[in-house]
Amino acid sequence: MSAQSGEAVVRLEHSPTGLFVKALGGFGAIGRGGRLLDRDFTTGQVSFSATSSRVDGAGLDYGIVDLGAEFVPMPGLLPDFRISPFLGYHRWDDNPGSYGVFCESSDLPRSDCKLSSTGVLYTSDVKALSYATRWDTLRIGVGASYPIVMRLTVRGEVAWVPYAHFSVSDSHYLRQDADPPLGFGPVPNVFIRGTGQGIAAEAFLDYALTSSFVLGIGGRYWGLSAHDGTVHNRLSTTRNPVTLYDQERYGLLAEAKYAF
Repeated sequence: MSAQSGEAVVRLEHSPTGLFVKALGGFGAIGRGGRLLDRDFTTGQVSFSATSSRVDGAGLDYGIVDLGAEFVPMPGLLPDFRISPFLGYHRWDDNPGSYGVFCESSDLPRSDCKLSSTGVLYTSDVKALSYATRWDTLRIGVGASYPIVMRLTVRGEVAWVPYAHFSVSDSHYLRQDADPPLGFGPVPNVFIRGTGQGIAAEAFLDYALTSSFVLGIGGRYWGLSAHDGTVHNRLSTTRNPVTLYDQERYGLLAEAKYAF
């Protein structure tokens, strides 16, 4: 899924000690053009149902707060090279929705797909599924910056996520009214919870128009993975284990900064 977002960043630094706090908040939208592939399996990982749906817009928001200290590790050798170890918190919410249900190939095709001459079970104006995902993570990392030529500075940071908690509230709109086990009840009707780890990284090239005003361009990556959790639906008390839940997002960024 592709998305666009805008964000604001504030960094407060105590010059004598280099201690700083950085807060980042972003809001955006997931655009059209994504594709959701839904596959179900029997014992032995034999696929008995494979359908796809069109992702069509939803919300995206995130926030980060870091506490750290910036210093010059080699003042005699590299007086302009700075590093910034930090400890922080990251929250990340996605809420994509999908429309239509279209048959895909599988080992054991669905019976309704065998009967459909067009492969369309529900047209693209029918809302099929949405899932609201939230991650709350602890991050430990280090940033660095170094001026490479006049007015140009390269900077970046990498963070390890030793703890990440995720919660997912699925809404299966077409399975609200059926009897169990096909029916899940009113939306949201499937719930996934778990913990995991991950990494985050970004890199920028900055150009100083003045001593206070800087333009930058770069890229960012977030990758989180959970191997421990449970999943259940609204009409069932059975908790099934989650053995893998991955989510990642990456993209390009452009920014303008002013220091005072």
